[in-house]
Amino acid sequence: MKFPHLTPGYCGDQDSGSLTLNAQFFALYFQRIGGGSEKLLFPQRVPRAGFFQELIDRETNVASQALRNARQRLKDEFSEIISSQSWGKLHNSTHALLRWGAF
Repeated sequence: MKFPHLTPGYCGDQDSGSLTLNAQFFALYFQRIGGGSEKLLFPQRVPRAGFFQELIDRETNVASQALRNARQRLKDEFSEIISSQSWGKLHNSTHALLRWGAF
């Protein structure tokens, strides 16, 4: 793993030592996957456009796949919310996807 302060948190591993604020947030987010319908306060800082794709491209193969899987989990969560019309969960899901640069 090339970026130990970023990648583990964005993949949902909160026990990996010193993570950045955003990485810590996503580690917790993935533990709760969306936090139900309770609106979560997201960190102010939004990664620049293309950040996650660059992180995926520069990471090792294993870490890169873990990041792709995490992004897919977010997309799957969003699709499930839309199909089940769980509108209370939509806020958290869309904010997570925005921060991942999925829109």
